[in-house]
Amino acid sequence: MTKFIALDIGASSGRTIVGILENKILKLDEIYRFQNRGIQIDNSLCWDISKIYSNILIGLQNYVEKYGPNVDGIGIDTWGVDFVLLDKNDEMIGNAYHYRDLRTQGVLEKIFKVIPREKIFSETGIQFMDLNSLVQLYSMVLNEPQKLSIADSFLMVPDYLNFLLSGKKSTEYSIATTSQIFNSNQNEWAHYLIKKLGFQSKWFQKIVPTGSILGSIKDNIAKEVGLDKLENGHI
Repeated sequence: MTKFIALDIGASSGRTIVGILENKILKLDEIYRFQNRGIQIDNSLCWDISKIYSNILIGLQNYVEKYGPNVDGIGIDTWGVDFVLLDKNDEMIGNAYHYRDLRTQGVLEKIFKVIPREKIFSETGIQFMDLNSLVQLYSMVLNEPQKLSIADSFLMVPDYLNFLLSGKKSTEYSIATTSQIFNSNQNEWAHYLIKKLGFQSKWFQKIVPTGSILGSIKDNIAKEVGLDKLENGHI
C-alpha cells in the first residue's frame, strides 16, 4: 500500500486529500477542508498566507491521526498567477497580493509602450489579463520599487508553500506557464521580457517538471505534525 497527501489549495477553499494506491486501485479520502479568501489590508486585497500554511499543518496532523506517521509523498497545487517575493534572508516582502487587487488596472497599456503586444504574445501565448503575474510584477516596478530593490526570490504561491515545507526553491512547470513570464517556445523564463520590463533574472528559480521530487519535509515540521521524516517519500 502506498499513501500520498495532496494539498489542494483553491481561491475559495483548501483541502487535504489522501490518495491510497493498493493493488493498482487508487482510493481518495478528503480528511480536511478550510475556507480560503482574500483579505483587505489597508487599500489592498491580499492572501493570508500564514493562515493557508497553518491549515496545511492542520491537514498533515489530521493525516497522522487517521493514518499514522508514515507517508510516501506530499504534493501541493494552488490557483495560478499569484506569487510572493522574498528578500535575501528568505523573509516575505510585504503581503501576497490577490489577483483581484485593483493595483493592476491600466498597467497593461503601460507595458505595451515598452514591449509590443504581439511580441509578448509570440513569446508567452497567454491571454492578456490584468491579473497575470507579468502585469502584477510590472505594477510593482511602477509603484513599489522599494520592495523590488530588496527582492531576491520570486516564487509562485505553491512553490512558496513547497519551500516552507521542504526548504527547497524551484518553480513547477505548469504554474510557471500561468505567469505570462514564461517563454512557451523555449520552455524557460521569458528572459527578453524580464530584461525589458526591469525585472531581475536572479529572482526567478529553476523551472522543474511537474512531479519532480524536491526533497524531504523539514525535520522541525515533521516533528511538529507528527510525521516520520520522509526517507522514502518526498515533497
